Amino acid sequence: MGRRFKLKSLLAIALLSNAVTACGGTSKGSGSTSAISSSAAATAAAPATNTAGVTPTGRHTKDSNDGDSDPESDDDLEVLDYGHVANAADRQAVTAVVSRYYAAAAAGDGVEACSLIYGLFAETIAEKGGRTVPPTMIENTCGASISKLFAQRRLLLTAEAAMMVVTGVRVEGKKALALLRFGSQPELRNMPMRREGGGWKVDEELDHGMP
Repeated sequence: MGRRFKLKSLLAIALLSNAVTACGGTSKGSGSTSAISSSAAATAAAPATNTAGVTPTGRHTKDSNDGDSDPESDDDLEVLDYGHVANAADRQAVTAVVSRYYAAAAAGDGVEACSLIYGLFAETIAEKGGRTVPPTMIENTCGASISKLFAQRRLLLTAEAAMMVVTGVRVEGKKALALLRFGSQPELRNMPMRREGGGWKVDEELDHGMP
């Protein structure tokens, strides 16, 4: 009788232990499910990534006309959105200077071209090769130097001068970019400009393509 009672007690303890273990396992599984559900909810609530090539303002930035190694880039905006749109007076002044500069380049007239170049940059051109040039000779020396560049590109510059159109001007302080189109070429180019005195001067020997 005593032995039978002892066996029943041991069986009851074993059954109770299994029940407790089962409850613990269920609780742990429920916790994992809850964690997964919370993670999924957080993912669903996260904002979508902008992959459509559109800025927060809704402007499309993709440009395949660069001719560079990243045809889906938006790097043209550093030129197209440079500074702000020039006022009418600045646009007219920049357009006139750029037109005169291209005419001089096509004619191979380096002295005329250098008269339209920003003073410090003209000095840099004149002093290429480590030469020291008196201020009174900078324009002529710059002219002789840049005439060589124009001669190397004479045919191209002549053709481009005939079809060059200033389509816009962007200003940032004392600097500006003249946006240029050449005939039916799809990609704009740009000429850096610098304010000097009461007007504008060219700040490069030749224009730039887009980035």
